Amino acid sequence: MARILIIEDDVNIRGNTAELLQLEGYLVTTASNGRSGLEKIGCENPDLILCDILMSEMDGFTVLGHVGQDPDLKRIPFVFFSAKSEKIDVKAGIDA
Repeated sequence: MARILIIEDDVNIRGNTAELLQLEGYLVTTASNGRSGLEKIGCENPDLILCDILMSEMDGFTVLGHVGQDPDLKRIPFVFFSAKSEKIDVKAGIDA
């Protein structure tokens, strides 16, 4: 069963997304900010990371940077999960 980590600071989005994924049979762990998300990545070893971009403590780009520098973690698929949808935002996510 796939393990998914959701890193999202909005409690409603985080909870609703987790519930939907759990109903589909995924094992879901959540974190409310980038810093706690990084801690959980190391402990949980997820199969997929869904991460918001704009968060307190540490933004999604910084989380991705840390994950990408760790040879054991950089193999984990990382998807930005954000309301930012302008072309420049999408390009920034792809470039990261």
